Amino acid sequence: MTAEKEFFERQDRSRVFYNLSNDNENRLLKILPDKKYFEFVHHQWNKGIVDDLDKVWNNWSPWEIWSYPIDDLIRYKNMILDNIELIKGARVADIGSHLGIGVLFCLNLGAKHCVGIEPVGDKNNLSSFICEQAGHVNFNFLTGEIKQPTIYNGIQNFDTLILGSLIDMIPDHYRLMENIAKTKIKNIIVEVAEDERYARSEVPFINWESYVHKPQLEGPYNPQVNQPLHGEPNLAFLKMLMAEFSYVFKHQTFFHMQSHSQKPKMRSVSVFELNEKGN
Repeated sequence: MTAEKEFFERQDRSRVFYNLSNDNENRLLKILPDKKYFEFVHHQWNKGIVDDLDKVWNNWSPWEIWSYPIDDLIRYKNMILDNIELIKGARVADIGSHLGIGVLFCLNLGAKHCVGIEPVGDKNNLSSFICEQAGHVNFNFLTGEIKQPTIYNGIQNFDTLILGSLIDMIPDHYRLMENIAKTKIKNIIVEVAEDERYARSEVPFINWESYVHKPQLEGPYNPQVNQPLHGEPNLAFLKMLMAEFSYVFKHQTFFHMQSHSQKPKMRSVSVFELNEKGN
């Protein structure tokens, strides 16, 4: 099977899985930045190319048939596009910004200013590059770990915080929220993996798992242990945790992400708002 046919077939399977019509797909694509930025940053990161990006960009050609993977369209729709009222004209922070796609999307939606926080400096170089190429200047990326209290100084009193696939990848949820609460950020968007057995339970629960394969590449790696832990909290736990710091639950959306190697994985997006009267 050619690469083109394999790509088209995967996209078609995903459209069926998500029941995504052509009209709705095109509607989403019109809202998003040109696909070439997404393609470039992932292509270069996967190839390990993080230097001389101007030269690489000038000699690089997009794969014309390629489009946003449907799986990513659905995830970012639920996490960012469906919360545009918290992003447009707002100061937005993205902790665990990875390759800067969330920041790029927020800038494209009209965010006033964006800050991405990511511990890997090479990722931040790529992120900055694609945001600049897309014509944006109202952003910056900070290199640091979430356990460093000083990393939060750059997002004080921001309007919106995005925690995309972060809070379910760490072992210490309380410390993270303690640091976030000190910033007085007004709104928090939390996107997490869910354990379907407990997702809708009214009892606070965390599904603890350990990284068995390549722990140095994934999760909160601690060189003193072989299998670092991470925990997937359910909404009941998040409500309890957020209430400790005066954040009030607003709404939640459940969805399933397709997996080509195992059964679909449930995820959710929850929105919390700071109750300033409670402080």
